[in-house]
Amino acid sequence: MTGREEREYKAEQQMEELIKDQPDYISGFYYYMDFHEHTTRAVYVRKIIKFLKDLGKDIEFIDMDDISQYISRLKKKNGEAASDSYKTGTYAALKDFFNYLMRSGRIAVNPMVNTVSPKRKKSSDVGRTDVLNLEETQRYLYQVEHGIGTSKARKHQHAWKERDIAIITLFLYTGMRCSALTEINIGDIDVKRKRIVSVTKGGYTKEFELNGECMDYLCAWMAKRAHILNGVNCDALFISNKKNRISPQAVSNIVKKYAANISGKRITPHKLRATYGTYLYQQTGDIYFVSRCMGHASIDTTKIYIRGIENPTQRAANIMSGLIGRKD
Repeated sequence: MTGREEREYKAEQQMEELIKDQPDYISGFYYYMDFHEHTTRAVYVRKIIKFLKDLGKDIEFIDMDDISQYISRLKKKNGEAASDSYKTGTYAALKDFFNYLMRSGRIAVNPMVNTVSPKRKKSSDVGRTDVLNLEETQRYLYQVEHGIGTSKARKHQHAWKERDIAIITLFLYTGMRCSALTEINIGDIDVKRKRIVSVTKGGYTKEFELNGECMDYLCAWMAKRAHILNGVNCDALFISNKKNRISPQAVSNIVKKYAANISGKRITPHKLRATYGTYLYQQTGDIYFVSRCMGHASIDTTKIYIRGIENPTQRAANIMSGLIGRKD
């Protein structure tokens, strides 16, 4: 079983447990969304369950005003207003849900027809402040290597140092997504060719070529991993202290804890991916190259990673000075 298949199987079991006590149209909606990836299906179902619970109305009595007001008033768990991206995600879930209810004949009128999708506010060109610069990256890697926090915390970190530094360097050297990293199996690594295979967003297989340093870290971890498992059967490359496949949340916690001393930045696996994309562009200036490396379907997505790195008017002025510059 591949890492992706294993994760999808476990997610399917979790969802079946979640929806078994829900109305039949919730399970119907979940299976209807076969056109989405399993992670999206799970997120949408949870959003719909929350929506129906908060609203407290039968589905046939929900109208446009209910939906518009619900999205407008969305809050985080801590009471703060929900982000634009969370609101647009909720809108997308509701749109799919009511389309399903219409197609299945459970409602006669679709209340989403005249609703307006929330828009994300455009960010100004102020540059990325949420990625690691070169000095911060070196300090971050030092903290992964030597530990951070109390002596008790450092002792625990030392026991898993080979795993943690292999995870961090793999993020920084490849820019792969967290879900893809957790799905890698031991058989997906070709040590001789210094290559690793993962499944990207959309289900496509991608082969990453690694340099010697990253491969050395992986080999050190694989040796430690074999010692930890001590004969326990597990295909996953990265494991938890329970000797099974590590979860994306656990990887996120690992990434965050070593960045505790980096002031003003909340580092996550996605921020390490952003660091990868930003540094690639700084070194090459080639947005199409960066887009291919990051596996973006659209160049517009890549532009998010390079916003503010370069002032286009300053570059234009420098270029044109060669044409119209004053001759002495």
